[in-house]
Amino acid sequence: TMTPDEVKREQQLRSERVENSLVLRTKAMREKEEQREMKKYRFALIRVRFPDGILLQGTFGVYEKLGDVFTFVQEHIVFPEGEFVLTTGTGLRLTEADMAKTLLELHLVPASILLFVWAGETPPEDYYLKPEVMLQLQSL
Repeated sequence: TMTPDEVKREQQLRSERVENSLVLRTKAMREKEEQREMKKYRFALIRVRFPDGILLQGTFGVYEKLGDVFTFVQEHIVFPEGEFVLTTGTGLRLTEADMAKTLLELHLVPASILLFVWAGETPPEDYYLKPEVMLQLQSL
């Protein structure tokens, strides 16, 4: 149940959203507003979904680079020398050119699910994560 103050605050937020959506704004204005919204976040929750359905989750600072996420994944997979690709849920393939970009720049903040796919030769194992990582597996 919500208190009267919470209801008033929620109504005020909804009114502001409707008002903002009715105002015609330039692309620059929308981008500036988006940047202001994103500055609220200090951390990004990144989940990597493997083809077997298992999720590897990590928390990163919003100014950490995509390369840090790739390193994190490499440290946890059973075949770290294998080449792999991460894609966003919309199908955007994260490439070598994106490695130096921050998670904020790539719009992976506040949370994202990335899909893992082997890029080269697929290792013979039917599993992706190291056994010691699998021991820490928790149900969502």
